Amino acid sequence: MPDDIENALCAHDLVDDVRVQGTTAAVVPAVAADAPDVRASYVDSWRSIFEDTHVRVSGTGGLGSDAAFLGWDDSFTGDAIPLDQMHEWVGTTVARILALEPRRVLELGVGTGLLLRPILDAAPIETYVATDFSAPVLEMVRSLGDPRVEVAQAEALTAPSAVGGRYDTVIVNSVVQYFPSLRYLEQVIENALAVVEDGGHVFLGDLRSDALHETWAARKASSRGTVAEQEIRDDGELSVDPAWGCWLLRRFPRLTAVEAAPRRGSGVNEMTLFRFDLVLHVGCPAESPVTDWRQEPSLSTVDSRLVEETEPFGYRGVPNARLGDGLDPESLCALAEHHGWVPRVSWSAGDADGSFDVSFVPAGTHFRSADPVTSGGDGRSAAMFPPRFAGSLAAALLREAPGLTDVVFVRELGTDVTGSRRFTATQIISGATESGDPVLEAVLAAFGRHVRAESFGAEESFFALGGASLPAAMCVRELRQDGMDINLRDLFECQTARALAERVAQRGAR
Repeated sequence: MPDDIENALCAHDLVDDVRVQGTTAAVVPAVAADAPDVRASYVDSWRSIFEDTHVRVSGTGGLGSDAAFLGWDDSFTGDAIPLDQMHEWVGTTVARILALEPRRVLELGVGTGLLLRPILDAAPIETYVATDFSAPVLEMVRSLGDPRVEVAQAEALTAPSAVGGRYDTVIVNSVVQYFPSLRYLEQVIENALAVVEDGGHVFLGDLRSDALHETWAARKASSRGTVAEQEIRDDGELSVDPAWGCWLLRRFPRLTAVEAAPRRGSGVNEMTLFRFDLVLHVGCPAESPVTDWRQEPSLSTVDSRLVEETEPFGYRGVPNARLGDGLDPESLCALAEHHGWVPRVSWSAGDADGSFDVSFVPAGTHFRSADPVTSGGDGRSAAMFPPRFAGSLAAALLREAPGLTDVVFVRELGTDVTGSRRFTATQIISGATESGDPVLEAVLAAFGRHVRAESFGAEESFFALGGASLPAAMCVRELRQDGMDINLRDLFECQTARALAERVAQRGAR
């Protein structure tokens, strides 16, 4: 029986290998299969969300105005992130990119141009190619009229080959969370490296830390009165473990070092708490490593050493005050810069409590974000897919093998599945109330597939039961494929299945 189940599951396009233990299947997702139909569905759903936002931005101020921050909401409270914190976010991101000394830049997913304007103003840019899959945002970029700027409509995966040319800096900032899989991200990096010159860099900014995913979910659940496990299952965005950067060194021989650094900033928000930047160095010269590593610093001790020392030094495993007791990494950075040193805060170990390594080096160092990792490792990567996507895949596998009750996604067989994320039949299968109205039944079924509620009534709000922008877009896409004349704005306005079904009935099927 296990052999039969394993053979059946291995036939699935997104499964590379599988081992059945009792009623649990440990599944290695395929790294070669691209699943373009699944990817297209996922990417198109995000496209509809962003194009709606970009149209609103262009109508209320445009590129470079505070309107460009529309849609930047705190996932814990649902409120807009304060403008002063967003300006700080832009400033710290731009500072890290400027440290790479960019001249010929390719940005994948320029969005509302939050980085483009300040980089053009501060760096000796020769060429800045801005790509995005949203036509409205590219029109805003064109309106700048800057002869150094070129635009091209393309998604992140195809943009490097679509625009051609050679670059010293490729920027992929705050868009990786919308990628459909870790495999997709790896392909984006591979394609980006094909157009980066030796001595150049790929900047992957504002990545969600998979090592802190459970902590993020617990904080969100506490803020919203929900359950952390539910928040994880409903999460439609991709997270990446900082330690995954070590594996990239094995995967791509042209990479000579990676830096995995938590986001800088004094504002308390999910970016400074749970996100990091990954800087990939392409053929860059090595640097003498820090050798004087110690444990458990205090601010006063660090202050004294910064006055007295002349050689690099650092500390391992510093407890993170942003997520518990310990030291605030931003305080250490500010102290170092006050004394004229370069602080490097690293998350390359990917510790689940958010602890970090910090080193202090004299000015003039090539590596400025984090202590560089120069040798590859296994690199944890628990988030093969966004949890919601993984749940959909798990549901498909469970349907093909009714004897199974659990699916666990692992990087390779032999991984201890007890510590990995599980997708159980009861967690990922939801139903809808029978109504007798075929349109309402279809809407209820779509709601049930994308909001993990145990049941879904016709009068219950899609958003009150945990629905968000991405699930909403995917619901609308499914219903449109069924012939219903609706758009994303209809779902936001109607909210309940009955109200949406009535609107569909008023318009009639296409």
